[in-house]
Amino acid sequence: MSERERGRPKYRVCPKCQGHGSIVNPYVSVWTAEDRDNDPDGFESMMAGDYDVTCPECSGKRVVTRQDEEDYREREADRRVQMMESGIYPGSRDWY
Repeated sequence: MSERERGRPKYRVCPKCQGHGSIVNPYVSVWTAEDRDNDPDGFESMMAGDYDVTCPECSGKRVVTRQDEEDYREREADRRVQMMESGIYPGSRDWY
């Protein structure tokens, strides 16, 4: 281990859930203004965390090791490239 790595913390805040331990279920996380207007109670439930699921990256622990974080960022970059190659772009309804 190098001098520089020795000073870095072993654990980092999970990049997927931002340290919350849960995320909004990806199947309900895309709400348009029309969806919100048509189902205000459902939108309120989502905002209250009723649809949250345990974070798949940290298993609800809120932190990951440095290696886990590096692996996550690599997988996330690969996923984004695959989605864009499939014609799905940031901001589209299918982007997650």
